[in-house]
Amino acid sequence: MGVARRRAMARLAIAATVGLLLAGTGAARSTAHADGRAGGATSTPGGATSTPGGATSTPGGAASTPAGADASTGVAPCTSLDLRVRGAREGAGFGTARGQIEVTNVGSTPCRLDSFPEVSIMRSDGARLPVTSTLAPGAALHPVTLAPLGGQGDVLVSWINWCGPDPGPLLVGLTLPRTTRTVVGPFDDPPDRAYVPICRAADQHSEIAILVAW
Repeated sequence: MGVARRRAMARLAIAATVGLLLAGTGAARSTAHADGRAGGATSTPGGATSTPGGATSTPGGAASTPAGADASTGVAPCTSLDLRVRGAREGAGFGTARGQIEVTNVGSTPCRLDSFPEVSIMRSDGARLPVTSTLAPGAALHPVTLAPLGGQGDVLVSWINWCGPDPGPLLVGLTLPRTTRTVVGPFDDPPDRAYVPICRAADQHSEIAILVAW
C-alpha cells in the first residue's frame, strides 16, 4: 500500500479513534513482543554492531534458509540491524500529535515486516518518556517485503495527553516482534518538528497509538 493512501487512511482513523483514546475506554490494546531472537541489534544514532541470526539447514544437504523465514517466500523477518527509522510530527485534532515513522531497509537482502511493532519515544539523550505504546481500535496491519538497500514502509501513530515538561528534541524507537532490541531514529522531521500533544488529564498516562503499520 502506498504512503499517500496510508496517510489518508490515518486521517480517517484518527477522527474515529482519538475520541475513544481520550475517553480512556480501554479499547486500545497494548502491543507486546516475544523473547529476544539471536542476532538482533540495537540501532542508535551512534550506530551499533551485532551479527545476524543464524541459518537453519534443511535435511539432506539442501540449501539453507534464513532462520524465521516466511515459508512461502523464503524472506526472513527484518531485524533492527536491517533497518533505519526517522519520524515526523504534526498537530492533529483534539490536541493530539500525529506522527509518521518511516522505516528503510539498509541491508543487502530483502526482509519482511509482518507484525505490529512497539513504539517508544525518547529524549535526545536516550531516556524514555513515560508513554504507553498501544494499538488504536481498528489498527491496520499491511505486511510488506522491503527491497534491499532502500525498500520502505511506515508506521502512522497518534500521540495523546503529554502532561510533562517540554521534552525538547525527540527520538522514536521501534521494537520488532521476535526481538527485544530497538531501532532508534530522530522524531523531529517537519511539518511540526517540536509539536507535543496537549495535556488533557494529568492523572492519566500518555499514549502513542498505532493506526497503520507498514
